[in-house]
Amino acid sequence: MSHTMLPQIAPCFVTHNMALGGAQTAVLRYIESLPDWVRDRTTLYCQSD
Repeated sequence: MSHTMLPQIAPCFVTHNMALGGAQTAVLRYIESLPDWVRDRTTLYCQSD
């Protein structure tokens, strides 16, 4: 069995039009539910027209 270290997790969320209340709430709640050490490395990109 190999004991190599896995790279650190750095999630990236890409959303479109965060002005929509339901989508904004869902993405932010999902990020909030992540463990602190993951949330600290999380990036959120928002694109709108």
